[in-house]
Amino acid sequence: MDHISENFEKIKTSCLMSVTSEIIMISKPHKDLDVWKKSIDLISKVYEITMNFPQYEKFGIISQMRRSAVSIASNIGEDAARQTKKEFCYFLYLARGSLSELDTQFEISKKLGYVEERNMEEISELAIRIDQMITGLIKSIKKSINLQPDFDFANRLLIGCYILQENNQKAIEHSQKFLSINPNSPGVLEWAGHTALLSGNYEQAQEFYQKANLPIYLGYVYWKTGKQDEARKLFQKSLNLYKAKLDQGYEIPDVSYLIACIHTIQGDKEEAYEWLRKTIDAGWGFYRRGLIDPLLENLHQDDQFKQMMEQVKQKIDEMRKRIEENE
Repeated sequence: MDHISENFEKIKTSCLMSVTSEIIMISKPHKDLDVWKKSIDLISKVYEITMNFPQYEKFGIISQMRRSAVSIASNIGEDAARQTKKEFCYFLYLARGSLSELDTQFEISKKLGYVEERNMEEISELAIRIDQMITGLIKSIKKSINLQPDFDFANRLLIGCYILQENNQKAIEHSQKFLSINPNSPGVLEWAGHTALLSGNYEQAQEFYQKANLPIYLGYVYWKTGKQDEARKLFQKSLNLYKAKLDQGYEIPDVSYLIACIHTIQGDKEEAYEWLRKTIDAGWGFYRRGLIDPLLENLHQDDQFKQMMEQVKQKIDEMRKRIEENE
């Protein structure tokens, strides 16, 4: 029993290190949030349960479930660590999305016979409580957009929702409206830049990204508009930052994905494919994003890229098939 407890404490410590390494600019405000504390408990439980999964799932559903669990706490921590405590909603939505992913992954694992009913009940109870706490925070912030029309993050969230709905016109209109009230809002400048980029307005996107201090997106715009030297400087700084995160144990696939994007933009396909492979090996499964992401446009016509995306798709299809067979 002592041996089991010792191993579990090592796992818990590893989880905590993984989470805290992902949260930048920590002044530890997140540690005062009950929802963050609950999310840490969830991570520990997920790691404990997945220890008993088949080893051939190590780079499959085990990796996906652990990353989803870590993402919940990471997004709550990222949110709370923002320079302005008003910046809650966006990362809370991301946290809730990761919670939904984890719930789906547990249902899959249950159908595959990996999870016992008692563990499902325990996880379900904990997940419901976390979801209630996140929902409560989101509701309180949503009210603020009516009470305070110049609330930075609520408006940023609204613009992001329009973009996700592919309603660029609405996103543009709301960006312009809010920027007329608060022209120096970093959050809205960022989303206004994304909107301009998706609309093909590089000049306006550059202006917004410069003001918001977003080097990767700004570098992409520079590259597209013939300013490669300036873009390379920004990309190199970003690469140094991301590789430092990886050295510190930052395991989220999006880091290696962004590194792959930077190499793709610069035409270094060999490096791009190496990092893209690392991204996939780390549990990344968003092949649809890869197929349409403009940052990877230099790879879109390559047979190698299409094969990699097809492999990811096949893994997902295989998982679906296994679920159907166990129903």
